Formats: sequence, C-alpha cells, structure tokens
Amino acid sequence: MLSSLGIRVASPDDKDAIRRVCLSAVGPEDYVLQDLDGWFTAGEVSIAEDSSGRPVAVMRTIDLPDGAAWLASIRTIKEMQGKGVASEITRAAMERAKRRGMTHGRLLISAKNTASLRVAQKCGLEELFRVSVLEKGEEAGSEEDIIRKSRTPGHAVGVKEDRRGSEAPVARVPGSPEALAALAKPLGRGELDESPVVIGLRGYVGLFFTFVSAEREVVAKCAPRTVPVFVDGERFLFTANRTEPWHGLQPISNGPGVGKAAVRALELAGIGEGVVFLPLDARMHRPYLDAGFAYSKWAREAVILERQL
Repeated sequence: MLSSLGIRVASPDDKDAIRRVCLSAVGPEDYVLQDLDGWFTAGEVSIAEDSSGRPVAVMRTIDLPDGAAWLASIRTIKEMQGKGVASEITRAAMERAKRRGMTHGRLLISAKNTASLRVAQKCGLEELFRVSVLEKGEEAGSEEDIIRKSRTPGHAVGVKEDRRGSEAPVARVPGSPEALAALAKPLGRGELDESPVVIGLRGYVGLFFTFVSAEREVVAKCAPRTVPVFVDGERFLFTANRTEPWHGLQPISNGPGVGKAAVRALELAGIGEGVVFLPLDARMHRPYLDAGFAYSKWAREAVILERQL
C-alpha cells in the first residue's frame, strides 16, 4: 500500500479533502476545521493520497523563526492508522522543509501518546526535554484535548476596575495580543539567559503550542503575535491563539506571586483561559496550582522532540 502512496503539497483547493480527513481521524470537534484558512499562511500543508487519488492523511508544517519546521496536526483516516502512513507523510514534509532552508524538524507530543512518539522516533526525531502543561479555564482538568475546542470566539470591549481601584480599559479581543499591549515592555538584559524557567526548558520557550529557541532575536521575530508582558512584578511572553479564545503565557520570572500574576494577565486579556509550560520541577508548579491552574489531562507531561534536517 505504501508503495502506491502519493504525497504532494496541498493548496487551498484541497480544503474539502483536508476536512474529510480530519472528520475521519478526529471528528467534528477537531480544531483544524476552525482554521483551515490559517493552514496556508506559513510553511506548507502536505496531503497523502492512495492509488485511487483518495486523501488518506494530511499534516501541516510551520516555519519557525529559529529555522525549525514545526511538525503539526498530523491526521490519518481511521482505516489507514497504524499502517505507516503518518511516518511517510512526516518524512516527506521534513524533506521539503529542508529544501526550503529549514535546519531542524521539531514537535510536541503528549508523553502518554505512545503511538505518536513511536512515529516521531521512527522518523529520527529525538527527545530534547519534557515539560509540564498547566491550564486555567473551562478545559483544565477535562478529558478533552484542549487544542480541540471548536467554539468560535466573540469580540467585545469593556471597562474593568483594577485592584488599585482605578478604572482601566480592558480590550477583550480573543486571539490578539493587543489585549495586553499596554503592559508590554522590551525584554531586559539577562531576562531570558538568566530565567530559571527558560533554563529549565533547556533554552527554549513555549509560544502557545510551539517551542522556539529563547534567543532574543528569535523571540523578537515572533511578534506581533507574541509580546513580553509585565504583570504584578512578574514577566511572561504572551501569545495569542488566532482561532480560539485561549492564550499562552510562557513565564520568564518565577516569583512567589507568579501564579496570581498569570491569572491577572488572563483577566486583563478578557479571557481568563490559558496555558503555561513549565519545567518538570514541582516547586515551580505550586504557585500556579494555588492560583487555580490545573494539570492538563491532555498532557500533564509533554515531550519536545527534534532532528536535524
């Protein structure tokens, strides 16, 4: 079967085919169905077809600012799962990424997703490090994968009284870092190099569900979706999800009030729902757990893997 598998670059004309694959692989709750337009804005989309031209698998690669191709959203129709199709489409996508000038392939997998880990390792990806995933919001602690939310975000602008008693405008703009733009400040000298969180993440930072090198110039290239924010004395990299009412807060500082500051940042964004990536050191988790975060059932522990292209 694999000898007759054809893999090509998809175009926007393939959206219906991608939709059918996702419906078979995951179901109508698949987050990909909410962001098919966004799939064609960075990197490329791969589609695998059998000898009859039937789409059997799709995946997206995103070109990251540190030269890595982020391997994302692999979907295989149910009847073809476990037959090596995911490995074939992943290898083909990495080969094309290399031709585009990307230097590495990188991805994030739940530590309990042994099938996907086997595919990654079969394709030559090796573990870089592991992270703990904590969430705040309606999905925290649920059995559903938090990246499979399917509700469409609304938009509103309001006024909120801050804790010092003054009224401050709060831009409730789901999917936009402008909600915290007033609190954004340039990164200070040593904030990334000396951060205990970044050190614990082996020199990477999580920007929503991708990880990039924490080098200053790399982080700067991630704008405008990612901005450094300063909330109640704690520092974060704030990343907006374009299609869902969720925000990523990658902590840089690690003070005793960091958990409450993270909650405050989400409140200022007008959402109150978000995710943080932390080292496996349980001492770093306690401020977030005390502030109402919970370990993700999707991936209490996640694995970041990489290979040179």
